[in-house]
Parts: sequence; C-alpha cells; structure tokens
Amino acid sequence: KIICDRFGSKCSEALLIAKCESGFVPTKVNTNDSKRTGYNSYGLFQINGPSNWAWNNPIANTEAAYQKYLRRGWQPWINCRNSNKLV
Repeated sequence: KIICDRFGSKCSEALLIAKCESGFVPTKVNTNDSKRTGYNSYGLFQINGPSNWAWNNPIANTEAAYQKYLRRGWQPWINCRNSNKLV
C-alpha cells in the first residue's frame, strides 16, 4: 500500500523493483555494494549511501526511492529494471 500510494500509476513497476531488490524486507542491508560505491544499500528499495537516516522505515525508504525515480527513472535499479524488462 505504501509503495502504490507513492508511485501511483507506476505502482506495478515499483512493486517489481522492491521485490527484486529486497524481497519486501524493509530491514535488508546489502553490504556487497560497498565494494563498488563505499556504501551499503538499505531497505525496501536498497537505497545506496550513508545510513544516517530512517532507511528501515518503509515510508522513508519509499519516499527516497520515489525522489530518485523522479530524477532518474528506474536507472538506479538497473539490474532489477533489466530483469523485469522495465523502461
């Protein structure tokens, strides 16, 4: 519900991204990304960067993902974008 409320008409795509990135687990942390970027990826949408924010809060993580989406489309989630054949 949180994801669909925020992403509106892109709800189904956002759900595919979140499922692919975290399996809908809001506390998921990917430490492998730190080898490439210097930061872990966090939460539902696996937002990469410092952890000094409420990343494990599904509302905050969805909002951060939505703001990234507005700026860059699904590009920040390129692997999940490609595996789900999203534009």
